[in-house]
Amino acid sequence: MKDLNVSVIQLDNVVSNNQENHQPRRKKLPQFVAAFLANLVSITFGAVNGWPSPSLLILRNPETALGGVPITVEEESWVSSISYLSAFFFVPVYSYVNQRWGRKTAGYLTGLPFIVGWLFVIFGDTIIFYLVARFLMGIGGSGVNVFITMYCGEIAEDAVRGALGTFRSLFANLGVIYIYAAGPYVTIQEMAIISIIVPIVFLVALFFLPESPMYLMTKDKEEEAMKSLLWLCRNKEAAELEMDKLKRVVTEFKSNSSKKINLKDLLSYRGTRRALLMAFTLAVIQQFSGMYVVMSFCASIFEMAGTDLSPHISSVIAGCMLLIGSFFASFLTDLAGRRIVIIATQIILCLLPVICLSIYFIAMVAGLPTLLYIVVAEIFTPEARGIATLTTNAVVWLLAFLIMQFYPLLLTVIKGFGCFWIFSGFGLFGAIYAFFQVPETKNRSLQSILRELNGESQKQNNKLSRFKRGNKGSFDLNNQNQINLN
Repeated sequence: MKDLNVSVIQLDNVVSNNQENHQPRRKKLPQFVAAFLANLVSITFGAVNGWPSPSLLILRNPETALGGVPITVEEESWVSSISYLSAFFFVPVYSYVNQRWGRKTAGYLTGLPFIVGWLFVIFGDTIIFYLVARFLMGIGGSGVNVFITMYCGEIAEDAVRGALGTFRSLFANLGVIYIYAAGPYVTIQEMAIISIIVPIVFLVALFFLPESPMYLMTKDKEEEAMKSLLWLCRNKEAAELEMDKLKRVVTEFKSNSSKKINLKDLLSYRGTRRALLMAFTLAVIQQFSGMYVVMSFCASIFEMAGTDLSPHISSVIAGCMLLIGSFFASFLTDLAGRRIVIIATQIILCLLPVICLSIYFIAMVAGLPTLLYIVVAEIFTPEARGIATLTTNAVVWLLAFLIMQFYPLLLTVIKGFGCFWIFSGFGLFGAIYAFFQVPETKNRSLQSILRELNGESQKQNNKLSRFKRGNKGSFDLNNQNQINLN
């Protein structure tokens, strides 16, 4: 019977492959265009994260500070951290909007807070204006995490889904670089005028983009879903083929939709408890390795280090390293595996914060900022994945707020070297934790991963993993779309 099942699965793969060879393929260019235009908001998200780096230097200088009064340490901590606090509060809001009213609606509500926030910076003449601006832009940042992940995952075919998934990090790093580059040569208001253009263009572009066909099908809007697929495929026969796949996936999704899981249910199983602990621990390691601190205080850190280059030029060079790290993340994840990349990048984060900040940037972006969400998507059942992702996002934003809030204060107590030794310590802890506790999920079925998390023997897992790898083509579509639906 086992051999019969394997043969049936293999026959399905042959038929599927023959269909793909004879059926018109989806055109990839429309998918790249849609992902490119949607990720314009990621540029603004990156600019918001990088904004404190040049701006705080301006606000500390009596000649350029607001009203000629330099910013205080307490004000500095709030200006740099309040956006992460608002992001924390709005995670469930955007998750609800995304599922109830659609991906494009979530996109509109993501772009608007950025526009209003930059307007507060343009016309603001006190720190209160800047605090309100940063709070509003943090709301938009919360939306970026939800909207971009879901939208780009659902408009892309399997062959390009991984590439389009890296756009968010890539475009966000472009935003960081342009803020670093413009900072030395413009005022804070001029910086905001340049920055507000991007979310405006994003909202205009979003109007012309199709809604996610997956979302439309879950709402029984088959005709609109077909129009969306025609836009993305540019071929009627290819669109009809994709529609048949979507119908099967949505039917299965709706049959399982009665399985509502809350946090209490999530904690009632050993495997999900371990997975949730792993997700939270990786979130702590990600934040306390200094990611947002280095990004937001980059120019100040280089100024403190007393490098031969100016702090602003050093920041631009470090920002370019972010782009390199994004490119590394895009291919190392599948080439080397999640666990190996996490261990390697955490070792680099342990050794290099006090030696080479540029290489630190590469390791920072290539590691947990990208892999955390990939791992979370792969270690939970589809029914638990939604609430697990939501709570992990909330933990990330809350920790980002806390570390950004207290970093300026810690700087006055234990100085820069003390802070970076803390970051180094968490880098070492992250490498050790990943080595002993994080399972490798590359090329493994969900069943195999869950068995390991539940404490079953590795020998059993290896056998099951080899079987699933040999037949993975039959499961990829359903598994991926379950990730996007939850």
